[in-house]
Amino acid sequence: MIVSSDTLAAIRTDFQAIFLESYAGFVARWPDAATEFPSTTESLDLSWIGEVPSMKEWVDERVLEGLRRYRYAITNKNWEATIKVDRNAIEDDTLGVYRPRIQGLGQEAKRHPEEIISDLLINGDDTTLGLAFDAAAFFANTRSVGDSGNIDNLLAGTGVTQAQFQADYIAAKVALAGYKNDRGKPMNPVLNKLLCVVPPALEFVAKQTFNATIISQTQNILVGEADVWANPYVGADDANDWYLLNIGGPIKPLAISMRRRPGFDALDDPRSEHVFKNRSFLYGTDGRYVGGYLLPWMAAKTINS
Repeated sequence: MIVSSDTLAAIRTDFQAIFLESYAGFVARWPDAATEFPSTTESLDLSWIGEVPSMKEWVDERVLEGLRRYRYAITNKNWEATIKVDRNAIEDDTLGVYRPRIQGLGQEAKRHPEEIISDLLINGDDTTLGLAFDAAAFFANTRSVGDSGNIDNLLAGTGVTQAQFQADYIAAKVALAGYKNDRGKPMNPVLNKLLCVVPPALEFVAKQTFNATIISQTQNILVGEADVWANPYVGADDANDWYLLNIGGPIKPLAISMRRRPGFDALDDPRSEHVFKNRSFLYGTDGRYVGGYLLPWMAAKTINS
């Protein structure tokens, strides 16, 4: 095959179509746990975090209340993944071996925020890496925000058998129901959409807890209580710890600031300095985004030592 501008343009179009199809076809789980916010600047300002005023009887004039404000922002980061295609592969018409790699590139671009969200969960109890908007760890035994009273969302588990997991789930849900927001009102009065993020080692224990109609010859009252996300990233950190997230509200516990969604790029000018020196063309993806913490009272971590 002759390496010409027309040939390279056709290859670029082909690779871009493969990338976009693969990107669109990959089903990511991170949107279940995080709210995506469009970002137009270097950082996403989340200083507005705080609850809206509670409804009250209108007796005289309206009572004007602003949102509690906190100094909190997350700064977007640049990400990229690039592969190179040897000029000889084009001349020898062996591009077929590269098409699966372009498919993988599309999946990787869609997958990556999932790793970021998982890292937020893993590091959420770290007093350096896991700081939320109030400068405390996202998962902590002691926290008070405004009029919330103490919020303990770092829970001690009893074990990893089905019976122990079931008991710990009930304890975590009760804890979520008891958390109050910064105005002293129950933050989670309705827990009708819960996500249980578990390591793969607990996947079937969790699915039995929420899917089986009968457990040990007893009717299971927890059928349909929560969706299960078996997350290999949290499993790589700890095979026994798991997370319960309230995802039924307009804002989820975690955030993704999306400054620029990953797209397909190519450096394929046959006259470029890179091609001249390296005899290869570059195809890749890059994006600009970051993850962050939102509302700690909508999540709990259960630790099994």
